[in-house]
Amino acid sequence: MKRRFCFFLLLFLIVFIPHKTKALCDDSEYIRLSKLAQNIKTAYVYNSKKDNFTITITNLKKDLRIEYLNDSKKYITDKEINIYNSYSGTHTFMIYANSGSCANELMTTKYIKLPFLNPYADDDMCKGIENYVYCQKWSNVNDNKELYYKKIFEYRKELENKKEKKEIVQNNENAVFKFIREKYVEYYHIILPSAISILCLAIYIKNKKESLV
Repeated sequence: MKRRFCFFLLLFLIVFIPHKTKALCDDSEYIRLSKLAQNIKTAYVYNSKKDNFTITITNLKKDLRIEYLNDSKKYITDKEINIYNSYSGTHTFMIYANSGSCANELMTTKYIKLPFLNPYADDDMCKGIENYVYCQKWSNVNDNKELYYKKIFEYRKELENKKEKKEIVQNNENAVFKFIREKYVEYYHIILPSAISILCLAIYIKNKKESLV
């Protein structure tokens, strides 16, 4: 009796309770949509008056759905998308198939990193080292003022150490040349005649050998 009850209960669940089966994504369709997704281009421009960015997304197709996670928005269009008033940081766009057997399949994810405007770029600490990463106008880091100053101070200290080492080497080289010059001036009446005599002897010997050939 119990077996019959279980059998009819299972049959009832299978027949009368609605259920959905997901269609398999066709390989050729997946490849086509994946190529479309990879072909999507992103770019951004900085708006100095508003102190924010405009993100632009192009090469879109209606076969794809763009989900902008930062703003919880979805886009289905074949036209250019402009997202205004965007701020520094990472912006994430997930691209899904929009229809067909691959509907809702994730094709790719694109990330746009909008740089941070460095508030310390014009600081006196950065004069002369404008190309240093913590002194450039734009930066991929958003550290506090204390850390910026610490990094800049360490960099300047490193430059000073290199300069001091270079000066020491130059001073040593200059000292050697100075010593040689002073000794030459002091003993030139001996060194010069000796050098001339040695040169003349070498020329004589060479000529002698050549005459014997």
